[in-house]
Amino acid sequence: MLGLTTVHWIYLLFSILIFVALVRKREIVLVGIAGILAVVLVYTGSPVTAFQALCSSIVAGFSEVLYIFIGIALILTMTLAMKECGVDQALSRPLDRIRTGPGRTFLISGVIMFVVSLLIWPSPAVALMGAFFIPLAQKAGLPAIYMAVALNLFGHGAALSGDFFIQGVPAVAAESAGYTSSDLMPYLVPLWITMTVITIGMSFLLMKLDVRHMKKEDTVSGKNSHECRMISSDETGKKRRIFFLVMGLLLMFDIVVVVTCDVSGDDALTLITGTVLVISGILCLLFFGMSQAASKFIGFMTKGFGSAMEMFAPAVIIIAFFSIGNQETAQQILGEDVSGILSDLVHALVSGLHVPELCLPVVQSMAGILYSMDGSGFAGLTVIGEIAQSYHVSGECAKILTSLGQIVIIWVGGGTVIPWAVIPVSAICGVSPRELAKKNLIPVACGLVGTIVCAVILMAAV
Repeated sequence: MLGLTTVHWIYLLFSILIFVALVRKREIVLVGIAGILAVVLVYTGSPVTAFQALCSSIVAGFSEVLYIFIGIALILTMTLAMKECGVDQALSRPLDRIRTGPGRTFLISGVIMFVVSLLIWPSPAVALMGAFFIPLAQKAGLPAIYMAVALNLFGHGAALSGDFFIQGVPAVAAESAGYTSSDLMPYLVPLWITMTVITIGMSFLLMKLDVRHMKKEDTVSGKNSHECRMISSDETGKKRRIFFLVMGLLLMFDIVVVVTCDVSGDDALTLITGTVLVISGILCLLFFGMSQAASKFIGFMTKGFGSAMEMFAPAVIIIAFFSIGNQETAQQILGEDVSGILSDLVHALVSGLHVPELCLPVVQSMAGILYSMDGSGFAGLTVIGEIAQSYHVSGECAKILTSLGQIVIIWVGGGTVIPWAVIPVSAICGVSPRELAKKNLIPVACGLVGTIVCAVILMAAV
């Protein structure tokens, strides 16, 4: 552990405290604030700089999730408007015939989320698909938390960790090791299959066991579900048909643009978010008329942003703390000469452990988890291949370790078990991000163990 300073140990201590608090179901915001102040105060020796850095890090943390925050807020705006007009239940009726129960709904929703996520990445996909599946899950008796689990594991887990269509994720990981994404595919595919099958299979079994014991009121009906204002009239039915036609055309336009113009990630999210905003305005005009549309729209938007901020506010503080450990963000706040605390910790771990070659998948997984703590899922991809090369193993083993690191970083921080990384899904489904992360923890842990074993087998075979 040579090269680590007091700042590194303080940062590590507060990181451990945050995760202990999470496990013990304690609030973590004050721990995060104290951690930022302690790290900056020890590093600079200036209380003034520490207080300034506290604000600057929060701004930096919020900027990382700004697009997602606005997207979630406007999607919640549309969801509230749809519920008020009673169109949400009507929207799910065509899907009723393919639903027979919670298990099938879990799998169907997950598979659709997986396919869409491969095309446009998970955050835009959950923004596009989430509102459609919530009424379907309610009718099927699938609890809100497990609809969130399905969307999260199939989207941010399975689809993003492989990213076989866009190939942005494997390209970044491969480049960090000096390879191309095609070089990693022979090893990435079996590791991905192992992780996906074990994790989703375990989650499905736990869902089946939980559903048997859950009460009816625990099904999808949380913050995003309340008594709908139903207006039964021929005129209202005509308005709904017009709305469905306009909404379908607009969303189809988005899908065509995304597929044909190679739009993904934040670009796809902003496209869908802008479309959702237009849809919400059209909905208010159709059902409330010119006289009430503006006031109703503002009311829905206020509630949507309020619900989104309720979800994001605690997470922003924690993201701010972990952003201090990222070299790029730390340099913006503390100056150009500061090093990356997280990268220093990872390199100290890698260089300080001398283990047999077949134990390196465990070390690589630990490094991936450390790089996942900020919940971004991408920061570690730029160096995980470099870490694999630092073990001085054969080229094929380095490819296996790079592929393993990619899977670990995306599944953990990209994310399915970091509470501040699952907010996009939890906000759409109206569940607690901490509860969603907790439901994912055991399946993902089992998947990681199986994937590490698979990596060991692959390394022994090459």
